Amino acid sequence: MIVKKINLTHYRNYNNIQLELHPRMNIIIGDNGVGKTNILESLVFVSNTKSFRTNDDQELIQKEYDYARIDIESDKNKFRIIINKQGKNLMLNNSTIAKTSDFI
Repeated sequence: MIVKKINLTHYRNYNNIQLELHPRMNIIIGDNGVGKTNILESLVFVSNTKSFRTNDDQELIQKEYDYARIDIESDKNKFRIIINKQGKNLMLNNSTIAKTSDFI
C-alpha cells in the first residue's frame, strides 16, 4: 500500500494539515516539538487503531475540540478514523466499519 495523502483535523498539535506524499520517499524535518512524530503516529493509528504513545485516545484530540479526525488516502483505499468522547468511528471507502478487526 502506498499512502498518497494524510489529512489531520484537531489531531494532537495539528488543527488542520493536509499532506500529499511522494510514492517513493518522503522526508519529514523540523524542530523538536513541531509534530513530526504526530504524523507518523497517525499512520500507525490507522494501521492498527491504537497509538504507540498513549493508551488514552482522548489525548489525541486537541483540548478545545470534541473530536479528532485522521484521513488517509492510499493507492487502493480511503481510511477515516474519527475519535470523540464516545470512542472511535472507523470508515473504509466511505463505509462505516463496526468491527476493529474488519478495519485492520
